[in-house]
Amino acid sequence: MREAGGVPTRLFSAIALVAVANGALLTGIMSSRLAYGMAKDGLLPGALTKVLPGRRTPWAAIAVTTVLAMLLALTGSVATLASPGPAAAHRLPHGQHRGAGAAP
Repeated sequence: MREAGGVPTRLFSAIALVAVANGALLTGIMSSRLAYGMAKDGLLPGALTKVLPGRRTPWAAIAVTTVLAMLLALTGSVATLASPGPAAAHRLPHGQHRGAGAAP
């Protein structure tokens, strides 16, 4: 097999595996904190604001987002989960996918 930019294939694969695992970990951490913050603002049920007394870790939000991630992982293939949904920007009519500050 060819080397990717001079990096041996096995080393490149190991680096890619660590990078993907790190991305998954960060996504899990981010999603629970996002759910916690949205619950504090009243956008999600208040039960998600429960935290551990000593560390102030949002345990309820972590538990709920973990269960949701596991359910999503078990309900379909990776290709299905990774495919863009009906609201993907490339499917919107021209102009609707621009950000708020984008020029027309």
